[in-house]
Amino acid sequence: MTERARRVFLSRPTALIALAAALLLPWLVYPVLATDIILWGLFAVGFDLLFAIGGLLSFGQAAYWGMSAYVTGILMVKFGAPMFLSLLAGVALSTIVSLLFGFIVARKKGIYFSMITFAFASIVYFVVNQFPDYTGGEDGLHGLVRPTLLGLDLKDDRIFYYVCLAAAALVIITTIRLLKSPYGLALLGARENEQR
Repeated sequence: MTERARRVFLSRPTALIALAAALLLPWLVYPVLATDIILWGLFAVGFDLLFAIGGLLSFGQAAYWGMSAYVTGILMVKFGAPMFLSLLAGVALSTIVSLLFGFIVARKKGIYFSMITFAFASIVYFVVNQFPDYTGGEDGLHGLVRPTLLGLDLKDDRIFYYVCLAAAALVIITTIRLLKSPYGLALLGARENEQR
């Protein structure tokens, strides 16, 4: 994306149009599909941060996302853990594993970086399918019931959508602020000249 296109994309009018569309989306399409659209869009933001900003073509981010989701789901379904604790445990384990993988991957460049991230994603996929009693294997994890969160009944698909939308908006705002920070400028600089 060119700098001019990025400025238009990140302008206030575009943000207001996107917000209006996002608020109407669960009333125009099936709310579960609308939630999937929001969550996959959030996944795309992470990919954009890595590839477009950092210049790193990674195939591993799905493994971290899936790992966090499986840990959260397994703790809730199989062990009856509360949702908030399960979420924290899922994010913590995914972060720890990504740091371990990162120590290996960070030293690689170009196609080697991409292939190693793909290999790590394949390892996570293989491990998930080796424990079907916990993960459901190829069929996925079943029996997950959405509880209430801060008085909101997440079993209602539209309420769940708006909670996901709020979380996605928070992540997008944080990402935009990150890109305008010295760290974000350093990411852009590293993409252009890694040694500098």
